[in-house]
Amino acid sequence: MASIDSTEESGPAKGRPKVHIDRERMEHLRSLKFTWEDIGNLLGVSSKTIQRRSKEWGMKSFTEISDADLDALISEVLQQFPHYGEAMIRGHLHSQKVLIQRACMREAIYRVRGRHTIAHSIHCRTYSVSGPNALWHLDSNHKLIKWRLVVHGCVDGFTHLITFLKCSNNNRSDTVLECFINASAEYGLPLRVRTDYGGENVRVWQHIEEIRGQGRGSFIAGSSVHNSRIERLWRDVHSSVLSTYKAVFHDLEERGILDCENEADIFALHYVFIPRINKSLKLFQEAWNSHPLSTENNKSPLQLYHSYSQGSSLFDETVDPSVYGREEEENEEINDGEDNQDMDTVVVPTNLVQLSENSLSLLQSNINPLDHFNDNGQQIFVNTVALLFTLMQSDNLL
Repeated sequence: MASIDSTEESGPAKGRPKVHIDRERMEHLRSLKFTWEDIGNLLGVSSKTIQRRSKEWGMKSFTEISDADLDALISEVLQQFPHYGEAMIRGHLHSQKVLIQRACMREAIYRVRGRHTIAHSIHCRTYSVSGPNALWHLDSNHKLIKWRLVVHGCVDGFTHLITFLKCSNNNRSDTVLECFINASAEYGLPLRVRTDYGGENVRVWQHIEEIRGQGRGSFIAGSSVHNSRIERLWRDVHSSVLSTYKAVFHDLEERGILDCENEADIFALHYVFIPRINKSLKLFQEAWNSHPLSTENNKSPLQLYHSYSQGSSLFDETVDPSVYGREEEENEEINDGEDNQDMDTVVVPTNLVQLSENSLSLLQSNINPLDHFNDNGQQIFVNTVALLFTLMQSDNLL
C-alpha cells in the first residue's frame, strides 16, 4: 500500500506531502499488464498519481519494437506453438515482458499467419469457490505413457492459474508431492485440493490433511469428469505441447530409429526429451498465466491471483465435498476416453539402463539436450543413442 512520506519534502515547500509508492511493487504490477487504474486501486492511490509517478520513473506503457522484430517474435512463438490463438500469443509475449497494443499485435499476427483465425468455442458453466487458493485441481496426463512419460499438473480453480506442470519418467506419489510443495511455496498452500482416485495423489492427500486438518474435506477425490478445471486444461496442453512431441516420437519409430521396447532407446529418449518437454511446458504455463480470459473481463490468471490475494486472507468455508469445485453441466465429453485416469495407479516401468557415474558425466558433457536444432530434438536423440551404445559397452552393459 502507498503511504504518506513527509520526509520527502524539504525546505519551505507547502501542500500535501508526497505519497510514497513502492516502485518495485508498481513495476511488478505493470509487468503483469495491470492498467494504471488497477494499479492505483491495488496500491490505494489514484490512477493520476500512478501515471505521474510512472513518468517520473521513465516507465513505458508499451514496449518499443519495430514491425520486423515483432513479426520475428511472433513467428518464433508460432513455430514452437502452432496452435496458439491470439490470446495465448499475447500471453506468451506478456510473460516475456513484451507489452504490445492489441491492434498492433493483431496486425502482426495477420502479417505472419494470414487473416485466418483459430476458432475456439467457449461454454460458460457455473463454478463457485471463495477465492484464490480455495481449491486446487490436480491431475496426471498419460498421453505419452507409451514412452514411459507422465505429465503432472495443477490449476487454481478460482483464477485458472496453472501452479505447476511437469513431465517425469515416473508416476510416483513422491514426485507429485514434490511438485505440489514447490508450487505451494510459490503461490501459497490451498485450503483444499481435488484429485481423481489415482494412487500417485496419496502423499498430497496426507500432506494437506496434516496441515489443514482431517474431517473438513482437505482433499476431495472423485471421478476425473468431476475435475473439469484441470481436465479441460489438458486439451490445450496436448494441442500446444504434447501433440508435437507425440508426433516426433511416432516419426522416430516409423524411421526405425526408436524402439519403445528397447531400454537403451528409452533411456536416450528420456535424457533428451524430458528437459525439452519441461521447457515447453514452462513456456506454455507462463503464456497461459499471462493470457487474457474473456470470461473474466480480459484479466489474466496472474492478474486475478494478485488482485484477489491483495491484503486478503483465505476464507475457510464449510463445503459439501461431493459437489465442491464441480461445474454445472459437467459430462463425460471432458474426458476423451484415451486415458483411464481413475485407475488405482498408472505404474511406469523403471528404465533398466544404469550408467556408471563416469559414463553419465561423459554423456552430460558431450550432449546438451536443449541444444537448438530445427528438428525438435531428433538429431540430438540420434547422437545420444550412438554415444550411449559406446558408454554401455565400456560399462559392460551390452
